[in-house]
Amino acid sequence: MVKKYFKKIRNSQGDIDHIEVSVKGRELLNIPLLNKGMAFSKEERENLELSGILPSAVETIEEQVQRHYQQFKTKDTGLGRHVFLMQLHDYNITAVSYTHLTLPTIYSV
Repeated sequence: MVKKYFKKIRNSQGDIDHIEVSVKGRELLNIPLLNKGMAFSKEERENLELSGILPSAVETIEEQVQRHYQQFKTKDTGLGRHVFLMQLHDYNITAVSYTHLTLPTIYSV
């Protein structure tokens, strides 16, 4: 169960203030729910032992979504787009959740 790897810390209003994690390094990156890809700040990378594992560049979630969306648009078929999103989901749920918000709604009959 993924919940054993993190704890939500709430403020006095009951809103989530931050999340504490009990894993570091590659183990953290192998949990898609916790993996933010290149969106980990330099401080988070040091604290979570991710320095040297991730590329040195830092991107915001929004920048990642833009990059993923550009990659998504290069897929020629519905199957190719589906496979791309599933692979992204298996790696980084945070980015795929934001990416889905930017995609147009597709209806099938």
